[in-house]
Amino acid sequence: MADRHDTHHDRPTPVQELTGEVDHEDLRALIALADVGTLSGAARQLGVTHATIGRRIAALERTLEAVLFERTDGRYVLTAQGEPICRLAREIEDRMLAIRRAAVGLSSELTGLVRITATEGVAAFLLTPILASLARDLPRVDYVLSAGDTNFSLAHREADIALRFGLPETGHIVGRRTAYIGYHLYATPGYVAETAAVDYGFIAGPTAQIALPGLDGILHKLRDRRVVFRTNSMTSRLNAARAGVGIALLPRFMAEPSDELVRVDIGQPPTVRELWLLTHRDVKDVPRIRAVADAMFDRIAERRHLLD
Repeated sequence: MADRHDTHHDRPTPVQELTGEVDHEDLRALIALADVGTLSGAARQLGVTHATIGRRIAALERTLEAVLFERTDGRYVLTAQGEPICRLAREIEDRMLAIRRAAVGLSSELTGLVRITATEGVAAFLLTPILASLARDLPRVDYVLSAGDTNFSLAHREADIALRFGLPETGHIVGRRTAYIGYHLYATPGYVAETAAVDYGFIAGPTAQIALPGLDGILHKLRDRRVVFRTNSMTSRLNAARAGVGIALLPRFMAEPSDELVRVDIGQPPTVRELWLLTHRDVKDVPRIRAVADAMFDRIAERRHLLD
């Protein structure tokens, strides 16, 4: 009886059986394709080519001798065989991420890499000078700053600290509201002097920005304006306004340090967005991450009079 009992407990679990033969990167491809439904979308999510995703799914299907996806209306959908495999893959991925976060937490020194993500404008005009001062105060910490609207995952350790507009509703993310960011319409004094108010052309961002909390009211007000220039780059919108192309909706901290632009009033109340500093619960107390996050919070607080 004892032998049978020991054999029962030594038998590999389904997760162990799966991980014993399968490449972890194949499982990540499986999860990404299941989440987004297209090879190109999964490729963007993982930072590889769509051909790589296709090869990894094919390799996984050969290893498991199972058909994991079927094409439905141009999208990849998990089959009955694929669904339990994907659930196990997610379990494996969660365990791997937990191990990585636990390993980060073992460090007690103010040394190592801290990865920060923020929108383009916040990164270039607010964070860069702050990180320059932190590099002097914490000389043994190295920094990677990713700028843009891509939501680098704190849970997946793609970033350690994020500055974002709004607090996520899901995930083990903890956050502190660092500031209220004021937005106004800006143009050059010459453009305002030479252009009738009804003829102001709008320098616009991506159409998806119309639904952004805090900006939706003023963008709705501008919906009937002629869009004279559109770009997904906040810096390009700033430079277009400086060049006299039209009026642009910009955060105060970007537009007002110089005298090149003036505020433009179209009868819309002031627009304010909340800026949050976010970290994952599992790494928030890692000394180097906590030190950088606290210093960023304090230095942004010192600039609040320039933000709202």
